[in-house]
Amino acid sequence: MESMDCVMCGLCSSRCPVEIPQYRIMLLCRRLYGRYVQKPYRNLPKRLKQIEAATYGEEIKALMNMGIDQLKELYKEQQDDKQIIRMYLIGGVIWPVF
Repeated sequence: MESMDCVMCGLCSSRCPVEIPQYRIMLLCRRLYGRYVQKPYRNLPKRLKQIEAATYGEEIKALMNMGIDQLKELYKEQQDDKQIIRMYLIGGVIWPVF
């Protein structure tokens, strides 16, 4: 049987004999894991202080005033940067990480 990515459509609940919406159970699991199991990120307090101080207020205003074409170009550049970051060196060979 092949696995599929859940898009939370709810169709699986119609197949369940007790009508349990499995996507909601997995959402609960993700939230519980994040709340009780996953350790907080080290830079979280710093990032919260930046948000409270509105450190990036000007950048957000600039994004809000951009046109759709400018936003698409900015997004494309960001994705290209992510691809470069995802490459890593193993044994002298650069391997992509997917």
